[in-house]
Amino acid sequence: MKIVIYVIMLASIFLIKQAGDRLHVYEHGEHVLATISHLSGQQESGSYASFEYRGKVYNKKVAGIFGTSHNVGEQVDVIIEEGKSVVLFPEEKPVRDFWLSVLFSGGLLLLSVRVSGKKPLRRKMDASEESKKNTEALMGQPLPQTTNEKLDHNYLLGAIRFEGSYSFYLMPIAYWILNYGKYDRSFEVRNQEFVFRGNVYNVDDRQIVSFLSAIGEDKINNEEARKLIEDGVRMVFFVDFDSYLFIDGFKEIFLDDYMPNEKWQVKMDDPIKFMPKDLPG
Repeated sequence: MKIVIYVIMLASIFLIKQAGDRLHVYEHGEHVLATISHLSGQQESGSYASFEYRGKVYNKKVAGIFGTSHNVGEQVDVIIEEGKSVVLFPEEKPVRDFWLSVLFSGGLLLLSVRVSGKKPLRRKMDASEESKKNTEALMGQPLPQTTNEKLDHNYLLGAIRFEGSYSFYLMPIAYWILNYGKYDRSFEVRNQEFVFRGNVYNVDDRQIVSFLSAIGEDKINNEEARKLIEDGVRMVFFVDFDSYLFIDGFKEIFLDDYMPNEKWQVKMDDPIKFMPKDLPG
């Protein structure tokens, strides 16, 4: 009888472990090895890649981080650029199966305790806790700090005008999408514990100051920006909060639909044309 009990307990623990392993949270700034499944080009939906994690395959939208020079099937080192946590489940194993595994394995564990005649354990194993431990073990890659590290991680150069002042920024693509709440409507729901851009999801007139405060660490001085441009780094965006003008030189995502409100105008052009030539620094 003891052998049967031990087998049931081991089976239940194994199933809970498997359920936890099935869930992984990719954080902003984390590296993953991705195989490009298809590229969207000018499509609004963005590019997709299939991610391999512990032998399982996941699909994840990675809008704009792949250039047109990449090919389908190519493996690339990907940095999660969207500034958010992303909970990924295998396509053929949805969230429902995850919780069914937890319930089933938990039932086996309770059954084994009941058969053995012992009281339930005071501290039950939790699949979400197990997943958290797995996630913490896999984290540890620091966010890029230097300019070169940011460029290696596909940060994009752009400039912002506000109250007559011009400033350069080097940021992930997600930080340049002014109405991110509209771009990804499920973001606020599933990322309640993750602070994104100071919780500014739509940079309307009331949120400009909060937005600029949140991205302050991504600001670079004029001299450094000039040197980057001279070295061949492409300036991609110009955001003019004074005249509600968004100059888009990225061309990977159509941003017309992701402006704060109807006052904004989007133009596909070279952002450098809209910068004054006599900037100090």
